[in-house]
Amino acid sequence: MTRPRAERAATEALGKPGNTAPDKPWVIPENIPRTMQERKTWLFWDPHIEGENRKAPKIFRARTKTFSPARWRDKSAWMTFADASQIALDHGVGLMTVIDGDGLCVMDIDGEKHSAQTPATLLSEMYWESHMMQVARYLESYTETSTSGKGVHIFGWGTLPFKGANERPYELYSENRLLIVTGHHIAWSPQEALTFDPERLRKLSELYFPNKLADIRGVGEAGAVSASQVREVLVKNADQPAATQEELLEVLLKLSDRQRKTMIRLCLEGDWQGARGEEQRFPSQSEADLHVMMILARLTGGDAARMDALFKATALLRLKYIEPSGNYRDRTIRKALQITQKKSA
Repeated sequence: MTRPRAERAATEALGKPGNTAPDKPWVIPENIPRTMQERKTWLFWDPHIEGENRKAPKIFRARTKTFSPARWRDKSAWMTFADASQIALDHGVGLMTVIDGDGLCVMDIDGEKHSAQTPATLLSEMYWESHMMQVARYLESYTETSTSGKGVHIFGWGTLPFKGANERPYELYSENRLLIVTGHHIAWSPQEALTFDPERLRKLSELYFPNKLADIRGVGEAGAVSASQVREVLVKNADQPAATQEELLEVLLKLSDRQRKTMIRLCLEGDWQGARGEEQRFPSQSEADLHVMMILARLTGGDAARMDALFKATALLRLKYIEPSGNYRDRTIRKALQITQKKSA
């Protein structure tokens, strides 16, 4: 299938991207978790400034009612949330908080940015957005979109094996970090910053920040995975590569209109909960995974390797599926094949 046809199908299925920052105020204070509001760690940033200094931290001078540069590590400059949020609303500026080692952690994932919006870039952005949402669902805590509307911040409480790590587009910090907070809460995520599951934090750290862990363990660079390999790790096992997005679309286009609509929603958007209001919803993602795998079994003639490759190209892909043991992957494929074989008998 030619690229224009695939891109056209993706564009028609996905529509336009979601809201971006100009459609919302710079901060929505009431959406920010209560436990974060209780911290006296708040500063400002001025969205009206152009250039590199736009996101530089500011303090508010009450006497002159103006903002001036802040030394954000100076705790005497930090404000309470009640005072800072009111000033932000009164003056149309944004809020920043200091991650200062009190147990609050944040995972910051940058969104894809393209200078021109085309069907191809839209498809790429939507796949990346689906991946970010999978990470957020895995951590199960308060999640908000960034000022651009392209990235996400995931806040929670926990202990990291390091103070901070940056492997673009992923960042994870527990102290010595200043971050913009928008309150642009993603509705399906918890309203509160919850306690991160230690085992899930460990797995994410090993997947996204292996170089940092290698330094801590004294391993050096030997055996460490570079940031450029992270996506590759996400979408394939060494011996079983993923299909391309275009190959997945080509298979989906073989379905009837009704089936294709559901499969595009599942495979391109990862919307197994029916957030867009479609009739077909699933009690769990595992049931959605099985449904997709059964369709792939029928479309591939029961080719398990091909089913696996195509599934890895969907937005349903999650860490559970690609864990080294392969237990969940193998069980899902086997069950899908058994059910489809019974139906065709």
